[in-house]
Amino acid sequence: MPHLPRILLVADSADEREMYATTFQREGFCTLLAGTASEAYRLATELLPAAVVTDIRLSGSEDGLELTRRLRLSPAMRTTPVVMLTGCVFSHDREAAVRAGCDVFLPKPCLPDALSSVVARLIDRRRPETSAQLS
Repeated sequence: MPHLPRILLVADSADEREMYATTFQREGFCTLLAGTASEAYRLATELLPAAVVTDIRLSGSEDGLELTRRLRLSPAMRTTPVVMLTGCVFSHDREAAVRAGCDVFLPKPCLPDALSSVVARLIDRRRPETSAQLS
């Protein structure tokens, strides 16, 4: 059985996590769900997802920016694509997300198929055989 790429979805809204998870699963991804940055960090460093999708605003003491900074300090997660999917859409929010280390900043609302497409492209870029073909 082929290995399905894991996507870690981090949002404080269970409905939002489920909506995006349904689309990712339909597209052939395995989804990991987290509602807080601490839960997400634990899952990410234990299960090593192919990509992380997080909101800026999260329940708990840390937000998505802090999660991204922590992931970038982890040797195992340093190069894993991080997508910031957020309702925080001002230019300072985008700049903060980029400084934290996110690869793509997507404002909400975002259609699930559009998010899935972005994540699939990010994962494809990381595959060695795909990178060699693009050179």
